[in-house]
Amino acid sequence: LDATGPPQPIFQTNDAITFRLHYHASTRVDRPAIGIGLFDTGVGTHIAGPNNTMCEFVIDALEGHGYIDYQVDRLPLLPGTFAVTTAVFDWDVIHCIDYVSAATQFSITTGGTTERHGILALNGRWDHHATGTQ
Repeated sequence: LDATGPPQPIFQTNDAITFRLHYHASTRVDRPAIGIGLFDTGVGTHIAGPNNTMCEFVIDALEGHGYIDYQVDRLPLLPGTFAVTTAVFDWDVIHCIDYVSAATQFSITTGGTTERHGILALNGRWDHHATGTQ
């Protein structure tokens, strides 16, 4: 999803993005660990793998239908195509309850940064300090 809410398949570097994970739990899942994996489809590099347990965001239970949003204010990926893998585990991330490889894809196009080499924009800044000539 883009910053205004509708699903989007194309973004620019540093755009806001929301990964919305819909679920249908036929049986109750207490304290799940919900994770996503981002992969560069060109080379298969695993770029990121956040889950709710890393920031101690507790979801009491999944039951019936619903969705979970993972929001990124500025996605620093440079142009390319990326796959999103989703997973549901127990809180300790030991037992896999559900896993969907390459559940969806999205693309990053040119724009949003002047950086153009690599997989992500560091959004750093340069500084120079002359300390003399000798």
